[in-house]
Amino acid sequence: MENQDIQNPTPESTLTPVQVSEPRAKFPVVYLVLSLFVLVLLASTVFLYYQNIQLKNMLASYQTQPVVSPTPTTYQSPIPSTTADLTANWKIYTDSKVGFSLKYPNGWSYKLGDTNSTTGNVIFDTNLASGNKNTNYIFDVSLETMDNLNQWTKYSTTTALGSQTVNGLSFEKYVVADMYYSLNYILKQNGKILRFLLYPYDSNQYPTELKTNIDQVLSTFKFIN
Repeated sequence: MENQDIQNPTPESTLTPVQVSEPRAKFPVVYLVLSLFVLVLLASTVFLYYQNIQLKNMLASYQTQPVVSPTPTTYQSPIPSTTADLTANWKIYTDSKVGFSLKYPNGWSYKLGDTNSTTGNVIFDTNLASGNKNTNYIFDVSLETMDNLNQWTKYSTTTALGSQTVNGLSFEKYVVADMYYSLNYILKQNGKILRFLLYPYDSNQYPTELKTNIDQVLSTFKFIN
């Protein structure tokens, strides 16, 4: 009898039953949104109510305070400052022949020209060295004739600079090229012609101090008869 392999029977596997849990009911999202909306609405209502109470209290406090009328203020116009007269202490030159007077700086000196002439020529030495270094600036005042004025103002070497008003007086201005360049002021008034002449003159080397002095001298000029 042949040996036969004896096969042990394979035990059958036992299946363990799996318990399936039922899904829990979820809280609806719409309820959550509505709850938040209600909370926000309540908070807003409380806040507005509180603000309303505060506003009423403020209005009540304003009504109980006395009204104070503002005190009117008086505006005072500024008092204009007076400009000091820089020529107050200057020397005075008077020409009785021509009939005029003017002031000149204390540092200037003068000498008369032709004393026999009725033109009243006076020469002021400014004691300021010119750019030429060989001469000081000279300021000459003389009575001019119409014929002589018409003659030299028509020279090709004469340049008209227009007019300048100083203290209500109108001066015609010319630059004349002669031995020196000169700056000329012509005043026509009271039936007279006066010539104020500064030399040597160079527009590029015209000291500010001298220009100021000339304007101040002209501002003090006046006829005395």
